[in-house]
Amino acid sequence: MAAAAQIGFVKLVGAGSGRSYQVSVYASDVANAQANFSTDGKAATTTPTYWIAPERCVLVDFAIHTGMTDTTCVVVTANQARIPGSVMAYAAHLDTSNARPLLSIQLNQGTQLGLVQLA
Repeated sequence: MAAAAQIGFVKLVGAGSGRSYQVSVYASDVANAQANFSTDGKAATTTPTYWIAPERCVLVDFAIHTGMTDTTCVVVTANQARIPGSVMAYAAHLDTSNARPLLSIQLNQGTQLGLVQLA
């Protein structure tokens, strides 16, 4: 099938400061590809494939727009290593849903947060 790229976001909260970080995500809809991130606007193919936590953070929300054709979920990575139990199905994390599952994925300061798209 033809890939159907979509945008979304991740929301993190600083564990010490309580500051909210909303980071734009671009998912190319290509299996095993990394998603792209941006804090300066909408993420795209030219933005980084990671976001660096400026402090100890908790990933509390992930939302993606519907319409993917080749992938069905993402897995969270920390410094390019997959975090066990962190697979997030697109169907449960649609940006139009107000009933997305609650997340609590801990990241240390300086961690490179990434998302790998899975079929």
